[in-house]
Amino acid sequence: MIQKSIINNTYAQISTIYYYYYLIELLDITKNTIHLAVGFMLMFTSTTSASTIISILLRQLGYKDLGLYTIFINSFFYVVGGLIAPYYGNKYNPKWLMILSLSCYAFKLTTYIVINFVHFAWFVYPLVIFGASISGFFACFLWMAQGCYMHTIC
Repeated sequence: MIQKSIINNTYAQISTIYYYYYLIELLDITKNTIHLAVGFMLMFTSTTSASTIISILLRQLGYKDLGLYTIFINSFFYVVGGLIAPYYGNKYNPKWLMILSLSCYAFKLTTYIVINFVHFAWFVYPLVIFGASISGFFACFLWMAQGCYMHTIC
């Protein structure tokens, strides 16, 4: 009788330890998911609002439809990158792919800052279009890396 109670007590302690370990692991997954979600929310809020505001400002600066062209080129290269991303995306670490892709978004926003200081049309058009194409191409790597990272942490 005493052996049975010791075995049951030991089993209860082990199951309690596994339960606490499971809760800690679950909280860690939730924390990582929330960090990823908040980071993506801030990034896409800033880039979308900046693209919309810049397309209006470019028209006021005299660059006619350059803002609309950048949105089109960004979307076009997003489609092109979507065809390539599955082949190269699985070979690299998802965290590094997200950092690279977010750096390309930052480059696009930097081109918008640079055009305030340079008013040569021969320089502004290629710079803004290049920034939009790089940003669009690496945007699909960003989404694919996010999916890979969520699969890894969950």
